[in-house]
Amino acid sequence: MLRNYFRIALRHMARQKGYAFINIVGLGVGIAAFVVLVIFITNELGYDQHHPNGDRIYQVQLDADVMGQQIYTASSPAVMAGAFIDEFPEVVDATRLSGTGRLLVAQGETRYYESNFMLADSSVFDFFNVPLLSGDATTALNRPNTVLLSQATAQKYFGDADPVGRTLRVDNNTDYTVTGVFAFAESDRNAHFAPDLIGSFLSNDRWDDPEWLNNSFYTYLMLREGSDPAALEAKMPAAVEKFLSPSVEAIFGQTLAESRANGFRYDWVLQPMPDLYLHSETMDQLGRQGDIRYVYILGAIAFFVLLIACINFMNLATARATTRAREVGLRKVLGSERPQLVRQFLLESVFTAATGMVLAIALLLLALPAFNSLADVSLQLTPGAIGLMVAVALVTGVLAGLYPAVVLSSFQPVVVLKGNFSRSARGRWLRSGLVVFQFAISITLIISTLVVFQQLRYMQAQDLGFAADHVVVLPIETMDAVRDFPTFRNEILQHTGVLDAAAAGILPGNGRIHNNTAFRSESMRQDDFMLAAFGEVTNDYVETLNLEMVAGRDFDDAFPSDAEAFVINEAAAAELGYTPDEAIGKRVMRPQGGPDNTDRWATVIGVMKDAHYESLHQTIRPVILGRADNFMGYLPVRISAERATETLAFLEAEWTAFQPGFPFRYYFMDDDVQSLYEQEARLGSIYSTFTILAIIIACLGLFGLASYVTTSRTREIGVRKVLGASVFSIVRLLNKEFTLLVVAACALAFPIGYLLMSQWLANFAYATPMSPVVFALAAFAALLIAWGTVAYQSLRAATSDPVRSLRHD
Repeated sequence: MLRNYFRIALRHMARQKGYAFINIVGLGVGIAAFVVLVIFITNELGYDQHHPNGDRIYQVQLDADVMGQQIYTASSPAVMAGAFIDEFPEVVDATRLSGTGRLLVAQGETRYYESNFMLADSSVFDFFNVPLLSGDATTALNRPNTVLLSQATAQKYFGDADPVGRTLRVDNNTDYTVTGVFAFAESDRNAHFAPDLIGSFLSNDRWDDPEWLNNSFYTYLMLREGSDPAALEAKMPAAVEKFLSPSVEAIFGQTLAESRANGFRYDWVLQPMPDLYLHSETMDQLGRQGDIRYVYILGAIAFFVLLIACINFMNLATARATTRAREVGLRKVLGSERPQLVRQFLLESVFTAATGMVLAIALLLLALPAFNSLADVSLQLTPGAIGLMVAVALVTGVLAGLYPAVVLSSFQPVVVLKGNFSRSARGRWLRSGLVVFQFAISITLIISTLVVFQQLRYMQAQDLGFAADHVVVLPIETMDAVRDFPTFRNEILQHTGVLDAAAAGILPGNGRIHNNTAFRSESMRQDDFMLAAFGEVTNDYVETLNLEMVAGRDFDDAFPSDAEAFVINEAAAAELGYTPDEAIGKRVMRPQGGPDNTDRWATVIGVMKDAHYESLHQTIRPVILGRADNFMGYLPVRISAERATETLAFLEAEWTAFQPGFPFRYYFMDDDVQSLYEQEARLGSIYSTFTILAIIIACLGLFGLASYVTTSRTREIGVRKVLGASVFSIVRLLNKEFTLLVVAACALAFPIGYLLMSQWLANFAYATPMSPVVFALAAFAALLIAWGTVAYQSLRAATSDPVRSLRHD
């Protein structure tokens, strides 16, 4: 009996090749797209889920409101870890981590810049899964200037030789002794802590810094078994009172209670380690950062793409099943029982779905490398993914076959032999409703894609307040380079391809501003301060970056007093209580910013137009620039676009003499600006890719449905042609039904798309308004897609021979 069912299924597919192709391809593409996104989402949700004590580990974060500025940071003071172990019985252990930036690491003539070099306490092994291949975890990091290497890093510097006990030269000035080698499993790479080199935290000059307001490190607490993190968090306000009061009074000149009365808020909160990757709202989180909102978005896309494919499958299965009404009637007359008919329809449907699943596996193997490149991940086809495909195909096949099987097999032979079901209002309304729902999903995806790209274009075209094009940034590696910068600048300005150059501790557009410094103008109350991002710069900084002065002037060597002067932005002037013109000549104090830990007063000599130092996710905050000889890590050089290649070669030659021992490296400032929106750009690419797939799947279903509709109305079309109807009028008649369905889909999709994208745009401090043009384009695109899809079938029906149409049965 089962063999007979398969023979009938294959015979039916052979007779209906076009519909079988549409069903198989549509479902195969839908399943493949769904599983790709599910694998990606599973990968995202798997971050930091593998640590042995992960359910008891929490990162301490700061949620504060200081001088009217909201601060939410993952950083904490060095002194916190030890103090919290002593203060709270719930805390059994603590560890600290510190990023190092990009460091030059050398072993003999082998030299590389390493950007994944972390410093950690020796207790790090109790917190993170760091499998040692060699070395002793109890002693590997308990001395300064010791380092552990990943297996790949050890191979890079030492080949097959044992690296333990040998040294690496870091930044040409410090030797680190290798004390062990570790190797992360591939699955363990899904962690916010996955370094290539782990150095001892004791190597940091400020490892024992007692200042509680110096938030420069990452602190993790391990709670005792059974401890309630909410109860521990409830004790944090008292800890703030105990540990922070002396620092607040010393810096702000008022007690902590007085500061709180003036709006000062300082809260330590606990974030579970498994939530750090997707749920942390801090802007300075360690390692690669994800976003749970994008996981939800991609999860919805995955579901809807699969749903469109399944709707296609079920819609066409239902439509084509009605054409077999007479077959069902004959079978029942010849003695077939209802269960046999149900099994036949279900088996045919599941068999077709299984064929689509096989196609999906092939498509997935082809698509994964492209998706990995698109999303910057390394995904693989797993047995679980194949199992998911089997489950989806089985469920889809059963659901698609169930309705026609149950409904058709329930009719009396006299009814189905007349073929009345195929013309029933119930069947027509079901198919129409599914098409409306399907196109509503497609239109929502089109609206979302258009809004994402509109926001990306808005961010790229936004006047950032500075000119990033043709600016090459050279990282300053040593204090000697800072001291010798004036000489280097004079040398490179001799080349006609170099237009200007400066040195700076802060750059607009790179999103790496984590300092918050308190300032007070002479007109502000003694207990009132403003928080601003502070950076030290040289002359020509403003001119090199084409920052616009709205009042006053830039720093100038002709004025020795500029050594004690500030250039501020409009936001800082407003926070200090001045207009740009009023701010010129006013004195501003930086608490404990001068020599001998004394307050530093400086005169405002210029006000810059507000520029976006951070991404458009954040509002422009106060920025203050000062003249100094320290803490300048960037060397921006504006070059001629026409002579870029030649100028870069010249800069490399000059760099060798300027910073001997440091390989030449650089980046273009506009690339750095674009990198701020990599996540949005990836989302836009994924959106557009899967929107196109959804539209293709919807078109396949619409094509098949249009074919069914035109076939079922063949005799009607023949009569109309005999009575004088034109080709255009017949095409219009057939398109009218689908046009109304798309209009109904638009009515459903527009409010949904508006609500969804309004929430997404709320993540940006500067967002483009949703233009009605977006919705008009989405509707127009949907109509064109629908008309284009059914055009072939409509024209074919309208131009067919009416005699043959009238003979159609």
